[in-house]
Amino acid sequence: MLKSIFKTGLSKVLSLLIALIIGIVISRVYGTEGKGLITLLILIPTMISLYAGFSLGEGFLYFIGNSKVSKNNFDKLLIKITVLFSILLIITFFASYYLLVNYEYYIFPQILLMISLFLGNILKFSLKAVLNFKRFNLIQILDPIIILIGLIIILILKTDLKLLLWGYLLSNIIQNIILYYSVKNKLITSTTDTKVNQIFKYSYKVHFFGIMNFTEAKFDVLLIGYIINISAVGIYSVAISITLIFQTVIQTSISTVLYPMLVKSLPDKRIKITKEYFKISSTLSIFFLITIILFGKYIITILYGDAFAEAYIPMLILIIGAIAKSPTACINSYFKAIGKPSELYKTSIVSLSTNIILCIITIPTMGIIGAAISSSVSYFLYGIIMLNKFKRDTKTTYIEMIVLNKKDIRNLVLLVKKINPRNG
Repeated sequence: MLKSIFKTGLSKVLSLLIALIIGIVISRVYGTEGKGLITLLILIPTMISLYAGFSLGEGFLYFIGNSKVSKNNFDKLLIKITVLFSILLIITFFASYYLLVNYEYYIFPQILLMISLFLGNILKFSLKAVLNFKRFNLIQILDPIIILIGLIIILILKTDLKLLLWGYLLSNIIQNIILYYSVKNKLITSTTDTKVNQIFKYSYKVHFFGIMNFTEAKFDVLLIGYIINISAVGIYSVAISITLIFQTVIQTSISTVLYPMLVKSLPDKRIKITKEYFKISSTLSIFFLITIILFGKYIITILYGDAFAEAYIPMLILIIGAIAKSPTACINSYFKAIGKPSELYKTSIVSLSTNIILCIITIPTMGIIGAAISSSVSYFLYGIIMLNKFKRDTKTTYIEMIVLNKKDIRNLVLLVKKINPRNG
């Protein structure tokens, strides 16, 4: 499993580096306002595809992972769900269009992107379920490459930055086609005919966690755009982007591989694996924090320019909170694997409520610093609560969760050697 985690993490790093280049180019050419504009244009369809999508991808992962979806069944489910939920997504989009009037819209590509993102989410989870991580990693890299090509064309033609949305849309469509065939080729023969309502019944339990987790991550951006201005969104989005690199490399690369493995593991082995990878991700998080403290400000000004120097303090605050939350991705995977996804959204209710209240209090008076403090506090709160829940459920001690043993150190050394083989 270490090999899969390393490869997933490496592909995610490459993907994020390309995305980072896209963000740097937009920031350098279009400034803080351009960065803020494209952030909000993409955020609206992304937000709606998640909120109105009921986390159906989680249901697909669960039923495919348990060999309850056949090839024909998979096609029927996709068609029915796409038709039904496209209507819901479009209605939700126009409700947003008429209610959130402070934001800019580019209606047609945003609607298409929203539907494509919804379908892509289902297909990505389905690909995880069939354990086709090689193809999953390839798609992670391909997606931002297409967007970068679109950005280069826009710069050459000197056209409106809004047109970059078409690049995002094209990238998603190509990605979805590859995802679909990658899943179909790996599905095994099954006599079980899973229904849409079965997918929905499982997914909606996880959905509350999904929307609360997303809201917790994005509410500050929406409020900054609504209360302050687009330039502030642009600066704050840089802080988020660098924090996201940390969260993705440490959190997503591990949980992407871990959850399907835990679903198929026996109870005792689930607990053992979860503890091992919690400790590994916690240790890597601390190393990342030290790097950011030492070099973070230079990274921002060199890459994005002096106009974005204000992003350093918010970034530092966000990463401190993320240190506590990111390792809990292992614990999240554990509770989903044992059929208790409700534990995630119960915790998210507390952390999200804290985030929203603090954002409303701090953003009008402290700006992006207040936003970072609010999010960091909620991240820390989430991490502490989930750690305690895992401790109670598994009768594990804090020492077992935190202190590295010989096997943990050996696993870390293996990861380092894979990153820098010359040292091996």
